Amino acid sequence: GNFGACTVNRQASRVQWPSNDGTMYYLLIHGFGAREGDFQLNVINYNPINQDPEKAYDISPGDMVVGTTFQAIHPWDGDSTNCGGRHGLIGESPSVWYRVQGTGGTLRASTCNPQTEDDFNSVLHIFEGSTDINRCFAGNDDLASPDRCAQIDWPSSAGQTYYILVHGRLGDQGLFELSVDSV
Repeated sequence: GNFGACTVNRQASRVQWPSNDGTMYYLLIHGFGAREGDFQLNVINYNPINQDPEKAYDISPGDMVVGTTFQAIHPWDGDSTNCGGRHGLIGESPSVWYRVQGTGGTLRASTCNPQTEDDFNSVLHIFEGSTDINRCFAGNDDLASPDRCAQIDWPSSAGQTYYILVHGRLGDQGLFELSVDSV
C-alpha cells in the first residue's frame, strides 16, 4: 500500500493490483502510527464496461458515483463537431459513459468532488439523443479553477436521455467522482 498518495492534504491511500475472477482478497486498513478514526473505502473495478455509449451506466440527479478511465481500452471516436476543441478533444484519452434522464430543469454534471484525483485532468462532454449519440452540445475542461476538474450546467427536457462522456486531457487517465444534480 501507500500513504498520502491521493488527496491534497495527503491523508489517504490508494492501492491497485491485478485481480483474478473468483478470488477473495482481504484488505488490512489501519491508521498511520497509532492514529485511529473513521474512513471511507472505495473499491473500484479498473476494467470499466461503460466504454461505449450503449453500455453507459445510469445516474440520476442527486447521485454521485466513483469511476475510472484506467484500463478503458479505447477512446471514443464519434463525431464531436459541436463540442468545442478547447474543451479537450474527444478521442485523445480513454473515456467512459453515463446516462441521465432530463427533468425539465437545469442539470449539472461535475467531477469537482472529493474523490476525483488531484492529478487527473478530467473533461466532460454532454450528448443528447439515443445510443447513436445524435448531438454533442456542451463540453468543459478545468472549471475556471486550478483544480483541473470539469463541470457543466445545461437546460434539460423532461424525459430526454443525455449522455455524459468523462475522459482526460491529452491522454490523461484517472479516478473521478461524478455527480449529477438539479440546480
